[in-house]
Amino acid sequence: GISGTAYIYNNVAYGCGTAIGFDAAHNGSTFNVYNNTVVAGTYTSGYGYRFDNIYTSGYNVYLNFFNNIAYNHNTGVSTASDLSLLHVTFDNNFSSDGSNGTTAVTLSFANAASYDYHLGAGDTAIVGKGTDLSAPNIESDFKFNEDADQQTRPSGSWDAGADQH
Repeated sequence: GISGTAYIYNNVAYGCGTAIGFDAAHNGSTFNVYNNTVVAGTYTSGYGYRFDNIYTSGYNVYLNFFNNIAYNHNTGVSTASDLSLLHVTFDNNFSSDGSNGTTAVTLSFANAASYDYHLGAGDTAIVGKGTDLSAPNIESDFKFNEDADQQTRPSGSWDAGADQH
């Protein structure tokens, strides 16, 4: 299990059963999961994001989950853990199935057939709909303002996912 603070941000994962998962957190752990894009590809039976066994009554475990995309998974976000026992902040997360606190969307991406998971011209449902994390927020001292391609995200108009359109 993890103890301390983990930052997982600006990642693109394709073809994974479970792309980003957490299991067995220790007291005082914080998971910051920001602006990731996970796409199932042909392996759709898994989860985009899975939070499992990170609950223990009385533990101070924090989960900050902002601006993430899970696409074409059986379940975009799986919460096998009882998230009511954690300090959880979910904001502006999207999935193809609308699971567990995410908004259901249909996306085309720039060129999914060539594994280009930048948002496409038709993906207006999430363009500019992300939370701006360029300044420290109330949940974390961490800040960043670039996407996975090291392009600066515009202040106040962040896209969800790893790549700004």
